[in-house]
Order: sequence, then C-alpha cells, then structure tokens
Amino acid sequence: KVLEISDEGGDKGFYFKRPANIKIAPDGSIFLIDENQFLRFDKAGKFLNNQQKKGAGPSEYAFIYNYEFLGDKIILLAGPTQKVIETDLNGKLLKEYRLEKNIGFL
Repeated sequence: KVLEISDEGGDKGFYFKRPANIKIAPDGSIFLIDENQFLRFDKAGKFLNNQQKKGAGPSEYAFIYNYEFLGDKIILLAGPTQKVIETDLNGKLLKEYRLEKNIGFL
C-alpha cells in the first residue's frame, strides 16, 4: 500500500463511484474528478473538499472536461456551457470566461 485516500479518520474510507483524471498539484495535494465532484485531498490522502459547484453561475458548472495546474492555479475546461474557469488551489474563483466556439470533447 502506497497511499490511502480517506474522508474520515480511522478505518472508514472514501467511497468513489468513478474516479478519473487523478493529478498531483504543485503543493502535493491530490485532485480527482468523480461523479459530480472535483475532489481535493492532502498529501497524506485526507479529504479536504469538493470544489465543484453545480449550476450555471460564476464558477459553477455541471462537469469538467479537463483541468491542469498552472503554478498555484487550476485551469478548468467545464461544461456544458463551454467555459474556462481559473481558481486557486482552494477553489476560490480568480477568472472565468466562456468560449465562443464549441470545442467538443478535445
């Protein structure tokens, strides 16, 4: 066993539905996308937060196509409204803009 990801102490674990797109942030925290969730864990695997806000308002989205780290920022390509969202590692909105052209799932 290399790492155990948990949202509670003790023997209870975090139960995923379909974890995908697991990435390590520059600060060592672990991010992943799961069904309607954008989850963050610390270096030791302890649950920190779900950064996804469902909706169509600022910093809200239904799903993530992809995300990348740019220094201490996260750049998300989110849908279904085709927008790029820039946040800090804690999920605080820094910038957001909509794409004029539908880019599909690239």
